[in-house]
Amino acid sequence: MVKVNLKNSSILPKKLTLIFYTLGDVSNATQVFWMWPRGTKSLEFKEGTKVYLVHQKQVDTVMTGKRIDSEKPFLVVDRNSENRICKF
Repeated sequence: MVKVNLKNSSILPKKLTLIFYTLGDVSNATQVFWMWPRGTKSLEFKEGTKVYLVHQKQVDTVMTGKRIDSEKPFLVVDRNSENRICKF
């Protein structure tokens, strides 16, 4: 598992929706959470996981059973991602 840190670089709270595809899994996973201003959150992913920071249209696409993993991901997790700070 690789630990990645997300950081809200805004002075306002933000709601994040992440959809991720892990190598070897046939479906996706989703996490939704609020980030406080300038707050950080640590998450762990398997190497090779594609992480998407999504908007409502992408959520709607996934909810119909379609995939979005052909689109450009926010992050592809690899060993170099360990303890990386990803600002949004």
